[in-house]
Amino acid sequence: MLYSIIKRIRQLLIVKSDNYIEFDEFKKMQSWQIGKLKKQSEMWSEKQLKNAFVSFAELDEKLKTSALTMDLSAHLDILLLSDLN
Repeated sequence: MLYSIIKRIRQLLIVKSDNYIEFDEFKKMQSWQIGKLKKQSEMWSEKQLKNAFVSFAELDEKLKTSALTMDLSAHLDILLLSDLN
């Protein structure tokens, strides 16, 4: 689940930059899928998405190295409430 969140935030950042055509991942997508990503990316600023991406990547690293101070669900709650609002 965490990987999927990170992947979606990365996709939103790429779409927001308007350079998505250069990425193989987007060449395989249908136009309606890219349209949905564009619409979703409009909900947040580039700065919010970058901060969320970094925060979730750091959480992923802590999870993989057993360095979490709380359980994963508590960390996710904090990140979702602070970074994406």
